[in-house]
Amino acid sequence: RGVMCDGCGMNPIVGPRYKCSVCFDFDLCEECDRKDQHPSSHVMYKYKLPAKGSIEVPVVPRFPRSNSSNGNSKKGSVQLKAKFVKHTNLPPHEIVLAGTERVKAWSVINNGSQRWPKDPRLKHISGNIVAAEPAIALPQAVPGETVDVRLRISVPAEAGSQCGNFRLESNGKCFGERLWVTVDAIDRRPQREDARSDSSSSSSSSGSSSSSSSSSDSDYEHSDQLLMVMSMGFGDTP
Repeated sequence: RGVMCDGCGMNPIVGPRYKCSVCFDFDLCEECDRKDQHPSSHVMYKYKLPAKGSIEVPVVPRFPRSNSSNGNSKKGSVQLKAKFVKHTNLPPHEIVLAGTERVKAWSVINNGSQRWPKDPRLKHISGNIVAAEPAIALPQAVPGETVDVRLRISVPAEAGSQCGNFRLESNGKCFGERLWVTVDAIDRRPQREDARSDSSSSSSSSGSSSSSSSSSDSDYEHSDQLLMVMSMGFGDTP
């Protein structure tokens, strides 16, 4: 049905898919859902491919997994958290020029009880919009603090709808909600060629007009000289 996995980029998802009930437009294939890369507190709805003409209905809600189900989690450990607040710039489906670089910014709040570490960075997880620069360290937000997270992105050279998904990462582990960017890329190169063609035609037309004008001025000048000679008695007489 044309739904892309926001974990591995499979497009379309083959087999069951899991849709987050909290995050905007976030889907995972069955394999990525097993990796526990998405916040375990988010309820995920499992969908199966519906029959033709039917309405897609969630089959089984996958409720949050407890920390005890993950062998790598320690009892009583505090998880890093980050919640998307808003797009500071480049709102969804902003029109941009294909093949260019832009600075994207999100407003994010530390909604956990632990201060972010010194080295949180943005990690690209899926989509064809990628970072245009090496990962840079982000603000070390304290609990309850809202900060701007910025990243220079590279828009693909192909025109059309483009997207990219990122998450905060520290010590090789992702945390917080997904941060996404979607743009509508346009290609202006054909228009520029048309403009050059129009400019060339305009210059040619202007040159012809100028040449015609110069010729007319020359004719007027010769006519004045002829009248002067005739007034002096040198003209033809019958």
